Amino acid sequence: MTEILDASVAVKWFVREGEAGLAAADEVLHRVLRAPEHFAVPALFVYEVHAVLCRRRRSAAEVNEDARALWALALPVVQPDQRLLELAADIALEHRLTAYDAAYAALARHLGGIWLTFDEPAYRRIRRLHIARLLPLA
Repeated sequence: MTEILDASVAVKWFVREGEAGLAAADEVLHRVLRAPEHFAVPALFVYEVHAVLCRRRRSAAEVNEDARALWALALPVVQPDQRLLELAADIALEHRLTAYDAAYAALARHLGGIWLTFDEPAYRRIRRLHIARLLPLA
C-alpha cells in the first residue's frame, strides 16, 4: 500500500525545535529511507514544505540544504491531472477540506493508499473514508 506523506510529517524531519510528534515523524523517515518507492507525495507537497522552511529557517542556505536533503530521499512526486483534480474537488466539497488537504486525500484514494498526517481536523473530516492515518503527537 502506498503511503502519501503530508508536509506536516516532512517538516518535522528538518525543523525539530518545539515540534511534537518527532518520534512518529522519525519512524516514517526510517521507512522512507528503506523504501521510498512505497511512498508518494502530490506536487504541492514540495511547495508546502518549502514554505514552512522559509518561515522557520534563518537563511536561504539553510532552506536550500534542507531542500536538497528532501530531494535526495527520491520520493515519487505525482503531478495533478484532470482525474485527480476532480477527485480532490469532490472530497474537498463533500468533507469540508481545503483544496490542499483534498489533494493528499485524493492521491491516497486514487492510489489505494493511506495519507499520513498530523492534521487532526482534516483527519476527522475524512476518517470514515479509511484513506488517512493520524500520526501521534506524543
